[in-house]
Amino acid sequence: MKTFEVEKWMHEDDPMWGTIREVDVPEAELDGELLNDLGRIWHWGQNDFQPKENYSLSVGDVIRYEGERYLICSMGFRRLDGDEKSKGMVETSFRVEANV
Repeated sequence: MKTFEVEKWMHEDDPMWGTIREVDVPEAELDGELLNDLGRIWHWGQNDFQPKENYSLSVGDVIRYEGERYLICSMGFRRLDGDEKSKGMVETSFRVEANV
């Protein structure tokens, strides 16, 4: 298993809002391709597959991957610059390209 950190920003009513959720992904499911790996992290961050005390990963949360931060969007992911925080639903329609 490889553990990834996800910043929980989507659900302000979540008592874990603004904290980190750890997501464990079987290493055999990771192939080093950005979009594939982000998709697997999102999958394993769902309580259906890996129950945790707080909400499943959602649009607006931020995955930390290979030293970068990726906003979970309604269609894919967007790389965030520096300490940029998730801007929630307003900026979730962007999709990251494989070359990002």
